[in-house]
Amino acid sequence: MSTYKQRAANRRNAQKSTGPKTEQGKARSKMNAVQHGLTAAQAVVIEGEDPEEFEAWCADYLATYRPRTPFARSLVIQLALESWHLQRVERLEGALTTGCQQVKRDEVEASFDEAYYKPLREEAERRCDESIEKKPDAPLIEKMDNHLFACLDGTYDSLFEKYFKEVKAEAKERGHNPPNVVLTAAELADVYQTGALNIFLNDKISDTLSKLNRYKTTCLNNMSRIFRLLEQEQKLTEVIDVSAPEANA
Repeated sequence: MSTYKQRAANRRNAQKSTGPKTEQGKARSKMNAVQHGLTAAQAVVIEGEDPEEFEAWCADYLATYRPRTPFARSLVIQLALESWHLQRVERLEGALTTGCQQVKRDEVEASFDEAYYKPLREEAERRCDESIEKKPDAPLIEKMDNHLFACLDGTYDSLFEKYFKEVKAEAKERGHNPPNVVLTAAELADVYQTGALNIFLNDKISDTLSKLNRYKTTCLNNMSRIFRLLEQEQKLTEVIDVSAPEANA
């Protein structure tokens, strides 16, 4: 069994090592730090994340903090896990904001189309109604029955497509074309700002954002606690290193 003097000497010698010098060697030694069960990617990485990126993430932390005891090593790994969770939350927040902005942009662009297509659809529907009713003076109940049967057997949909195509062709002949929706940079910026604002106006989305922020706070608090434990472990290890030679003198 090794003595305190031997272990202390081993630690001092290890600190003098400069490690591999080539990029290939650095990459190999970097991955050596995560070859154990505590950083099993399968237990942490979710769909859409890269297991190799996670392993490299943990390796960076181990290489940076260079833990000298098993307990310090476990703390560094936990620190890497919390930071991995933290950057995942930040990605989710970004995706949430981007999604709301895109929805608003789609609504604005659709409004241009709606102004053009709504009267065309209404005209196509009017022609469908006239074709199905056939008898303008027929009782209302008979007209309703005709509409019902036309909707059930698919006749209405077929007629609508036919008349809608005709109406669009007639509009084109008159020189009316669908709008070419191109938002200026300033308009697009306003749209995106409004979309981001919808995060706070929509109760469900706002609640989701609040939960993400609470989880982010939890991650940061956990990281702060782990940092304190690492500092205490480092001080304790230094005390042992200093006192070990005296204990074995």
